Amino acid sequence: MAAIVLFIHLVFFAAPLFLQNDYDISHSQEFELNMKEEVFDLLADFNRHKEWNPWFQDDSTVMFEISTPSRGVGAYYKWSSDAQGSGLQKMTQVQEGKFIQLLFVSEAEGQAHSSYLFETDADKLIITWRIWGHSNDYLGKYISHFMGNMMIPVMRAGFKNLNQAASP
Repeated sequence: MAAIVLFIHLVFFAAPLFLQNDYDISHSQEFELNMKEEVFDLLADFNRHKEWNPWFQDDSTVMFEISTPSRGVGAYYKWSSDAQGSGLQKMTQVQEGKFIQLLFVSEAEGQAHSSYLFETDADKLIITWRIWGHSNDYLGKYISHFMGNMMIPVMRAGFKNLNQAASP
């Protein structure tokens, strides 16, 4: 029995030595091309994030502080929540109708980046949502390893919400 416990501990504590520190997840979704302006506005204006943001939809404890202006480079929102902790999201790059990049800082999870890339293909709008970051600590390597499994369902929910919020 002691040998089994020792083996489990060795695997658990040694595994992060072989795991990546970095994660980079992306997911794309097609939208109707005529929705481009509305979807961009939903993503680019922090006042509109409550309409689609999957992280806070079912959280009645979340409180927001949104900057003025609420869109464009330097715009940010801070949140505090019993379920989601607290943090900041800030726009670092914006190319109107084409690209948005954000810095995400969470007191519990550290720092990450995300972006939304808008591309067109024939009569479709394709949006690629990307999240990437780096983790130095022991537990963070496990989180980095499983980040795709955790984030893809959230991204799918966000895209579904965006589609509903942007539909006439």
